[in-house]
Amino acid sequence: CKLLYLVRWSGYEGTDEETSWVLATELDHASEAVFDFHEKYPHKPKPSPRL
Repeated sequence: CKLLYLVRWSGYEGTDEETSWVLATELDHASEAVFDFHEKYPHKPKPSPRL
């Protein structure tokens, strides 16, 4: 099972591209946003730690 995040894209408000499901592995550039999400929602599934 792959972990997905529903991302709301800045600058795309009101368009079909405003939100999309993105694999956790594709969000390395947004690690602070992912961290903040899990601080706010600690009960949500998290990515597996990298070995």
